[in-house]
Amino acid sequence: MLALEMLPAQDGDCLLLEYGAPETPHRILIDAGRPETFEHLKARIETLPRANRHFELFIVTHIDEDHIAGAIDLLEARESLGVTFGEVWFNGWQHLESVSRADDKLGGVAGERLTELLVEQRLPWNRRFASGAVVVPDTGPLPVHAFQGLTLTVLTPSAKRLEQLMPEWEEAVIEAGLVPGRATARQRSAEDDRLGDPSFEALLEVPFEGDSSKPNASSISVLAEYQGCRLLLGADAYPQDLLAALQRHAAPTQRLALHAFKIPHHGSRKNIHVKLLQKLSCTRFLVSTNGSRHKHPNREAIARVIQHGRATEERVELFFNYETEFNKVWRNPGWMREHRYTAHFPPEGQQGLRMVLMP
Repeated sequence: MLALEMLPAQDGDCLLLEYGAPETPHRILIDAGRPETFEHLKARIETLPRANRHFELFIVTHIDEDHIAGAIDLLEARESLGVTFGEVWFNGWQHLESVSRADDKLGGVAGERLTELLVEQRLPWNRRFASGAVVVPDTGPLPVHAFQGLTLTVLTPSAKRLEQLMPEWEEAVIEAGLVPGRATARQRSAEDDRLGDPSFEALLEVPFEGDSSKPNASSISVLAEYQGCRLLLGADAYPQDLLAALQRHAAPTQRLALHAFKIPHHGSRKNIHVKLLQKLSCTRFLVSTNGSRHKHPNREAIARVIQHGRATEERVELFFNYETEFNKVWRNPGWMREHRYTAHFPPEGQQGLRMVLMP
């Protein structure tokens, strides 16, 4: 059995990966959303028998609040919930420092809350990387690690991307609300909905404009494989970085067959590039967001996914963990017939979505 659950995390990610025997699965948690959404994760954990609240791995992909803030709440409640982790992957300030060998210019940032909790609780932090950065080397094979029969290939970040984050680290962690007593995240302006009500063809013609967020570029993204089933978890990574890693992992001229792709940055137009999609052979694409703050997913990004992500005549399937004004356009029956796709949403009145990739 292999299943991915996208818990309600507002505009962020909180992903629960379960695999193995259905009655006693292993679990990996990836990100924990915003503080306001921790109650959903807490409630999900409380559905598990107290003796079965172990996670083989907890990945905090990067320091944006919509991925990391709920992780602080989880660690603060960990003991009372009876949660244990085999390992935690998270790149903190000391890991940026280690890849750059720079002087410690931002010592105050060492007090950020997640790092404090990891140290206080003596959790196994980046153990597979000798307590150093979770990072992809510039040359050679990509890092591959096994967790009870499931393998994770780390695709991003590179040392270069971690170094590029350093000048923005203090501002970024303050925005993420990670420094006690400092301001929480500034309300970022939502992306403009510049397209009005365009045709599908007009969406495909929108030029690509790349992401420039340094925290996004530092994302830990992974390829999960279990008994022949492949799942790509893109975090908020840059598309060119994902493409470069996949070309190292698979034959450069061949498409990589996937059973599902949790697309990067909640379906942002800035993180879905045609060249990345044309490297893949995939028909199931997952989007985690309620569209708040940034109006994700962008329609042109989803149009690119439908048009370029598959290498066969099979129907594309879109999976959303919320139904919102920003994604309900994909219910268009005419578009579904003409462009051969199906859109899946939570049952009416519910949030979150669980997809079984392999029974």
